[in-house]
Amino acid sequence: MNRCHLAIDVQEHYNPSPMLVQDINKFSRKYPTAATLFIHREDLIPTNAMIGESGPAKDSCLIDNAQVFERHGYTLPRSLVMWLKNRNPEEVVVSGGMTDSKVLAAGFALFDVGIKPVLIPPLNYGNEWFNHTVTVRIWEQSIGPVHETAFDL
Repeated sequence: MNRCHLAIDVQEHYNPSPMLVQDINKFSRKYPTAATLFIHREDLIPTNAMIGESGPAKDSCLIDNAQVFERHGYTLPRSLVMWLKNRNPEEVVVSGGMTDSKVLAAGFALFDVGIKPVLIPPLNYGNEWFNHTVTVRIWEQSIGPVHETAFDL
């Protein structure tokens, strides 16, 4: 099956566990991989003014084998969507940070452009385990398949 991998905001600022970063990097070597890097720009998306959070003004991606796309809000950059579409995947495995917001938003964004998103919960992290598990169920019901491990693919 033709697959791609999308790693959402696996970056220094969010302090993901080294083991998770290692697992995501290992997975990224199996498929063409794109990664987002969230950089705050108040002039583009006034998150500080809207919700009182700003995020990093500068950061680095922790995914070794990826085409990195900078983003400034929840939406996926058009250039990333085009990068994926040019590869014509049957599905895109989504991993990364903030399962309950950023990963979920990425899943809906892929769905909306006709790309089948797939989630592997152990390759994702969030602020709270409860929100993470609720998001996995939302994904399963509204977006696409959920595989419990990478071995299920």
